[in-house]
Amino acid sequence: MDVGGISSVSNYLQQIVEIRKQQSEVDAQVAESMRRVRQQVVDQGLQDGNKQAERINEIKRTGLQPHGGSIDVWA
Repeated sequence: MDVGGISSVSNYLQQIVEIRKQQSEVDAQVAESMRRVRQQVVDQGLQDGNKQAERINEIKRTGLQPHGGSIDVWA
């Protein structure tokens, strides 16, 4: 193989190394993006669960409160 051929192979291999490096960076960015989205879903689920629990507790509190008047107990 002549010097030109060796240079072409060297350039080709360097391009492959650069492409793999870029692909690794993209893969890392995609993985981080997916992690953030999953965390947002979990956080939203927790918030929704807390809001639902608050509504249920409010319904229970209002259902247990006396609604005016008095209760006469005859002995």
